[in-house]
Amino acid sequence: GVHGVLLTGSGHTVRNAVIGLDAGGTLDRGNVADGINAGAPTCTIDDCVISGNGQSGIDNASAAATLVVTNCTIGLNEAGTAAVL
Repeated sequence: GVHGVLLTGSGHTVRNAVIGLDAGGTLDRGNVADGINAGAPTCTIDDCVISGNGQSGIDNASAAATLVVTNCTIGLNEAGTAAVL
């Protein structure tokens, strides 16, 4: 697919997800475009690891009225110790 996660419609929560990495959390298995494309009016993204994607880790596609991102690691491996390119 193009995006790892595409959020449309009503509000959504993505929690404890690893997007764009292999099962070991170290190798790039990213998506062509965004890790998460937040097109819903209200989105919460919490405790996620998002790396290795072709465009944005998180794209606020619709300029969501409320986009809350907490405790996320973006652009690094799951351990947070090295970049994933």
